[in-house]
Amino acid sequence: MSDKNDLDPFFPGRASKSMQDKNLEKVLPKNELKVDVQLVTGRHIRGTLYVDLQTRLYDFMNLSQPWVVVVDKKNPKLTTIVNKSHIVSIREVERFDAAENLPHPSQKYR
Repeated sequence: MSDKNDLDPFFPGRASKSMQDKNLEKVLPKNELKVDVQLVTGRHIRGTLYVDLQTRLYDFMNLSQPWVVVVDKKNPKLTTIVNKSHIVSIREVERFDAAENLPHPSQKYR
């Protein structure tokens, strides 16, 4: 149970910085999925999606959360928040270079 000193005096109900630091130790580990996301505009976003350890990509996409956060493959400091309604397809890839060699969806597979 937290005591009164753990609350931020300027924002009642919000944990103080020291309490937030204590909670960081309780963060659950995440699974990193390398994904290729195709948007309705035809643009592809390739990056890492962080999901709970036992969550499959399919299950993650069916959660009620309306967006996904993809960390860019080339620049890990760049994060893209994507509205799920703008996603045409999302798939897990083993390597990013494998995703880059895929034909455009409008091309026929041979």
